[in-house]
Amino acid sequence: MGSLCKESALDLPAAIPERLDVDVVDERGERLGGTTRIAVEAGLREGLAVYRFSTRLLLRLDDSQTVPTGTHVMRLQIYQGSVPDRPFSQAAGRMCGNIVLVQFTDDEAVLRLRFIHEFGHYFGLPHEEGTCATYLRTCELKPDPAADRYDSRQLEILGRWEHPESPYVPHWQNR
Repeated sequence: MGSLCKESALDLPAAIPERLDVDVVDERGERLGGTTRIAVEAGLREGLAVYRFSTRLLLRLDDSQTVPTGTHVMRLQIYQGSVPDRPFSQAAGRMCGNIVLVQFTDDEAVLRLRFIHEFGHYFGLPHEEGTCATYLRTCELKPDPAADRYDSRQLEILGRWEHPESPYVPHWQNR
């Protein structure tokens, strides 16, 4: 998994794209189906709606959808088991270069939070060490009205995404 992450990091955008295509697949790289697809689509739409630039995020859930020119494509892999290299992660997910990995759960609220948290990393947000006060907390990800928010620094970083062609800055450089 480590070499895949390093290689995939080379596919990260150099600049914030006008549109971001989220190619949604399972751990085998196949399209989701049935109730899993329905739950993932609902959780993604709700989770990504917290970002002010969410209208520029395009979900690709089947192969019939085409990618518009000028769109950056990233991959979201949904795992039924543990996320590789993170079997005990409370977030049950990880950003792996141009790939976001999320462990599926039937708990809709927790699934939504996992998407918000991991996409936060993709959008440049590092963990919020020593506190449980934001979406990027390292403590348990369960619904918490006091912590389901962004702080001013995180909002500043996310604000860059409202300006396509601004430099893309990975979360490990925003510490």
